[in-house]
Amino acid sequence: MNYTHSVLSCSESKAWESSLFEGNEEKEWAAMQQAGKALAQAILKDFHEIRPLPQNLKVLVLAGKGHNTGDAFIAVEEIFKHCLAPQIIIFPVEERGSMKPNTKRALACIENHDGVKFLPSASTLETQEAMLLELTKAGNTIGFHICLDGLIGMQFTAPLREPVKSLIEVVNKYEAIDFRAAIDLPSGIGDQSDKGAFQADFTYATGIFKAPLAEFENRSKAGRVRYLNLEMLKMDEVDTKAHSESILLEEVIKPLKKLRPALCDKRSFGHLAILSGSKRMPGAMLMSVKAALRSGVGLVTAMAPASVAHQLAFAVPEAMWVPLPETKDGSISVQSRNLIQEHLSSATAFLSGPGLGSGPESRSLLIQLISHVNMPIVLDADALYPEVIKASWARSDSKNPLVITPHLGEYRRLTNNPENLGATKDLLDYCRKNRLVSVLKGSPTKICNGSDTTMSPFGGPVLARGGSGDILSGIVGGILAKGSTDSFKSICKAVAWHGLAADMLAQEHGQISIETTMLLDYLQKVLRGS
Repeated sequence: MNYTHSVLSCSESKAWESSLFEGNEEKEWAAMQQAGKALAQAILKDFHEIRPLPQNLKVLVLAGKGHNTGDAFIAVEEIFKHCLAPQIIIFPVEERGSMKPNTKRALACIENHDGVKFLPSASTLETQEAMLLELTKAGNTIGFHICLDGLIGMQFTAPLREPVKSLIEVVNKYEAIDFRAAIDLPSGIGDQSDKGAFQADFTYATGIFKAPLAEFENRSKAGRVRYLNLEMLKMDEVDTKAHSESILLEEVIKPLKKLRPALCDKRSFGHLAILSGSKRMPGAMLMSVKAALRSGVGLVTAMAPASVAHQLAFAVPEAMWVPLPETKDGSISVQSRNLIQEHLSSATAFLSGPGLGSGPESRSLLIQLISHVNMPIVLDADALYPEVIKASWARSDSKNPLVITPHLGEYRRLTNNPENLGATKDLLDYCRKNRLVSVLKGSPTKICNGSDTTMSPFGGPVLARGGSGDILSGIVGGILAKGSTDSFKSICKAVAWHGLAADMLAQEHGQISIETTMLLDYLQKVLRGS
């Protein structure tokens, strides 16, 4: 089973759909139903990051004439099954007679429901002020809980034209909307995009993940991107070798949900050595160690300055703590080298960086060590400096990956380019040149090995807090320590698991009033869910 699907341009997507449906409206109708139901389920789930669903859910549908609008109408039909008395306000661009046949068919499924109301079409309203007046009256005092943008899909060609342009401007400025969802693509985004595109909080890519959603300049409009895998679009059959970008599927973590073999012991699941920590930042190492233990690795050896090791050993007794000689400022001394090498001899993977500190001795030590570490290496945080990466070039065992987990600021430091925005081409070049795998954290997170880039649609703003990266590095290190014939897939597995746990945490507790370490408990919840 594939664990990624290829990213296609809008023109490639249109050609692929045409080859599947061949103009057959019944096939298109079946795909529309599948997309609409998946869309509703995903939106209602993601809405919980704000608060539980109100029974009188109020939904604004921006309706065009194409199949994106049909998807929206099928989604509304599904919403009626989950909410007691939803109110659906449809704001059409043109009169309903201009809609495509399957879009009309989808509308017929909901138009007789109590609670469905049509506003005058935007084409009959001569000014933005008139559009705003209709929107304000329909929103009344509470506005809208959800707005569904189904105006334009992948057929879009720039620029935006009236009256769609004005309608989008009005809705973008209208503040009383809690949750803005774009269907497939925000209206105005395509192979060529318009700066005035719909402003989404979430974009739900239905069946095919379109390349414009991966472009940096479109991220602020697309918001968080979810990929809805639709069986009817047969994306497993697309030639992945023909595309350098792909989107990660939740299926990648399925092996983690299986029973362990009956005949096993702790040595069956790898041994991760962690070299990190300093008196100034002991918590970062603590989170990495805890995350590594939650990853299922058999053994964890935690090497830290003596004062840190003695402090943390009581908090995490499951790890084997090795106190190291330390400097006056409480970081690891170069005198630790022989002791560290002794403990590395039995490890199957190595992690360094979280809370290591930026002192010259600890960095010098890491530079001395890294060329002799012939096992998978994960570098994060304070280990992410150009001179450390350069030292790794001398490693004799190129089969074991060097993995870095930078956020955008650290990536800019590594590339010595303050303007670097993490464009896919630049990321591919950097990873190829330095013979490493990068997990560039962001929205979306990009996993790149120099020839391919896979994007993770999991996780979100709940991770925008100190410590979330330390937890990720521990999971990556722990999974790599267990061994695999496909290290890239193992890294993707770790990233997806971390992101899915973050999604579940946010859906249960919201994005704001949480602590980073709460994420640890959701790792097991993800695996034990359906």
